[in-house]
Amino acid sequence: MTAMRALDVITVSKPAEVKRFDRMLADEHWLGAGHSVGHYLRQVVVRDERWVALLTWGPAARRLRERDQKIGWDAAKRAERLKLLVQNRRFLVPEATREPNLASQTLGAAVRALPQMWRDRFGYAPLLMETFTDPEAHAGTCYRAAGWAPCGFTAGFSRDCQDYFVDNEHPKKLWLKPLHPDWRERLRARTLHPDDAPARIDSPERVLPLPAPELESLLDALNSGIDPRKRWCPFRFGTVLVIVVMARMCDRNSIAAIERYGKALHQKHRKMLGLPMNPKTGLYRAPDYMVYYKLLRLIDLEALAATLTLWCRARAGKLPPCLAMDGKMIRETIGSLNITDAATGVAVAMSPLRMKKNSGEIKTAQRTLAEMGDLQESVVTGDPLHAQKKTARQVFEQNGEYVLQVKGNQPALHKKAQSRRDCAPFLPSTNASAGASRSVASASNPSTPLRPACPTAGRS
Repeated sequence: MTAMRALDVITVSKPAEVKRFDRMLADEHWLGAGHSVGHYLRQVVVRDERWVALLTWGPAARRLRERDQKIGWDAAKRAERLKLLVQNRRFLVPEATREPNLASQTLGAAVRALPQMWRDRFGYAPLLMETFTDPEAHAGTCYRAAGWAPCGFTAGFSRDCQDYFVDNEHPKKLWLKPLHPDWRERLRARTLHPDDAPARIDSPERVLPLPAPELESLLDALNSGIDPRKRWCPFRFGTVLVIVVMARMCDRNSIAAIERYGKALHQKHRKMLGLPMNPKTGLYRAPDYMVYYKLLRLIDLEALAATLTLWCRARAGKLPPCLAMDGKMIRETIGSLNITDAATGVAVAMSPLRMKKNSGEIKTAQRTLAEMGDLQESVVTGDPLHAQKKTARQVFEQNGEYVLQVKGNQPALHKKAQSRRDCAPFLPSTNASAGASRSVASASNPSTPLRPACPTAGRS
């Protein structure tokens, strides 16, 4: 019997090596080379100076029912500790080097080397690995031989866009392999182990955007409203709305994202908000998707906007010198037009936004500005959507200044701005996603729309 020749495991990071690595995957792996996202590692198993296996490792799936049940963690711990899981995204034994048992041998060598390589690169070591196999094409024999354990099947959905999934009716087999004997205890422990602390994800979902006194005052203000729901619900009207408001402050733009924000709140925050307690577990519950969906469909938008505007004004004092105007939608269900203190990020006026298309945001902005009265020489800023003669004239007539962006939705004005790039008041910048240069202009006289004037100067 011939002894197995030694296998060495290395990582590749030099441009030439990465190019060769990706080219081999693109040529021979049925999924192609893939893309590097987040913490990502390329491993090569070498024997006699030949590349005999290629593996890529990257971020784990955000949510897998079978995996999460096996770990036993909740949504908050998963959001905080997901980096402690790593996913084998590609595994290739090139055709020219294949021989019996080589796949399981190279996979085992790569797994043994991974924790230290990951620690050297990212400052911590993963505790659990996951991967998927297509049961129609692969039995996963090499994973089983290398000590991986099957853990059921995925639901067969793939992400189509943010928070939307398509049922492709093609479930994959899930495999898991622990990298530490206490992996389960450390993943669901009350506090992180010191060795795992560098992997902690401090996302905005874990941080309250308001201090406790302001949060309590907002809760009181929203609880004073009338609950439009006809059936009793354990989640109070004001509490659900407070979570929605805080989620929007943290730039959560969909109901699913708001649900995730609420479920990531600490137990002490849930108690502060008055969320109901589960008597069996002693833990405070967070609303699910349908609670937000049903309430947002029934809410009186005008009443909500009036309540939030009064609350914001009571704490923001007089109007600040710079007000940013922008509309935000939660998908196409509900939205608001916000006028915000650019220095502090505090909203000073809000109006419901029923539709973003067909000039909905423009008309809502003009109505909201009119309700604010004297702008007291404030500078109102807006994105290119608000580069309108009527909006400019209205700000001017209300004793304010304006700074409005210009791009392709105003082709004549944009062309004029482009031709005057050398003029100091225009501040050209590029935006790759928009594919065109944008110019910022300020005006003091709406009879000549967006006439150049220094944005930082007082009224002329």
